[in-house]
Amino acid sequence: MRFVTRFLPTIDGLYKRRAKIAGFVAGAFGMALLGAFTSVVATGNGFGLDDPTPRQIYTNF
Repeated sequence: MRFVTRFLPTIDGLYKRRAKIAGFVAGAFGMALLGAFTSVVATGNGFGLDDPTPRQIYTNF
């Protein structure tokens, strides 16, 4: 157990690295937001939505 606890972060260590952690979270969130925006621009549909079904022009005989 002592081997595992040696690798767990402490409160002081997290406090010292708070800027790095905030930058990582902001970067991950920003990349997800940029990917969603790019998907909407490229497809014209909302993020995660399927293409709308096309309108049927000819009747089924």
